[in-house]
Amino acid sequence: MKIYLAQEVTSSCRRQIIREHEYAHVAAWKNHLRAGTRLLENLWRTAFSEPRYYESTMAAEQDLKPWVSSIIKPLELRLFKGLNQAQRAIDAPMSYERVEAKLRSCPPL
Repeated sequence: MKIYLAQEVTSSCRRQIIREHEYAHVAAWKNHLRAGTRLLENLWRTAFSEPRYYESTMAAEQDLKPWVSSIIKPLELRLFKGLNQAQRAIDAPMSYERVEAKLRSCPPL
């Protein structure tokens, strides 16, 4: 994951404050994906543990994609809903007020 900072921000103090805020977003992604992977692993293992039998390759292809999607999609949506809530919390007005207060504490340019 790459973080881009505006070139107009030349103060190392300000760049560090902005970088810390952006790294909070990265940390939220990492934490949700790690936790989600552990949770999903057991759910997937259970869902995909039963063998499925088909009379032909075409029958398997027609059934498998929708079936797998019907299992994965709701779990994926749940994971991303939690991730989006975490991202919104990082960008909440109070969070930005703290960032702005830190930016004001930087030495003048």
